[in-house]
Amino acid sequence: MYNIRAKAMAIVAVMSLISCATDKASAPGHYEIVTFQLVAGTQPEAFISVNKEVENFLSAQPGFLNRSIGKVNDSVWIDVLSWRLKSDFEKAFEKSASDEAI
Repeated sequence: MYNIRAKAMAIVAVMSLISCATDKASAPGHYEIVTFQLVAGTQPEAFISVNKEVENFLSAQPGFLNRSIGKVNDSVWIDVLSWRLKSDFEKAFEKSASDEAI
């Protein structure tokens, strides 16, 4: 099993290298790392089931490469998304605001 903290630290190191590019919107590789907590009383199994809709949305977006989601502890989750370009992420983020399925 992957050590989530070690994986997150490695990704942050890669992000630091990428941030050296002058035109960040067109720099190759973009990563989003999100940590969050489920609403009190939400069962992880219910979240994972509903999360499949988000997974379907993401996989259909241009420039989306990969997603890893994991449980850090009983209350904290981490979501790591890989995109071809930052501009691909930005377009998908804008589109997600109007998509009622997610």
